[in-house]
Amino acid sequence: MKELFQSIMTYFNTNSSSNFYSAINGNLYLHRAPTKNASDSGIDYPYAVFFDVSRLPDYWFNTERHEEIILQFNIFDTSPESALNVLNYTEYLHDLFDDADIDSGLTNYRCLKFERELSNLLPEGEEQELVWQTFTQYRVLLELI
Repeated sequence: MKELFQSIMTYFNTNSSSNFYSAINGNLYLHRAPTKNASDSGIDYPYAVFFDVSRLPDYWFNTERHEEIILQFNIFDTSPESALNVLNYTEYLHDLFDDADIDSGLTNYRCLKFERELSNLLPEGEEQELVWQTFTQYRVLLELI
């Protein structure tokens, strides 16, 4: 999985002029956003995280000719217009990652499919500290070279 995750970050950083990169200020993280030190107040919003939801063990990843992985991207924001913002950011995510060509970051695999499965908007937290988030899942099919 490490190779896939690195490839996604390479693809994201290579497309630093994309609307998605700009909208989240380059704040894309694997699994979770880093917390700031004690003198700071939390995490910089907006940001996005991605992770695998298929939970294949790493040793399976290199044993089959084809690997199918479900990835999820979550986007978070807390501004007063957050619901609309994260919907816009999600559109930017779709523009960048729908049918993404992530092959340049892969060495042992070739990406056959990077296809969006579903996407949804969810509020989280109390009204005074409401965080809006969207999640988007992609089905990724890789072929061992």
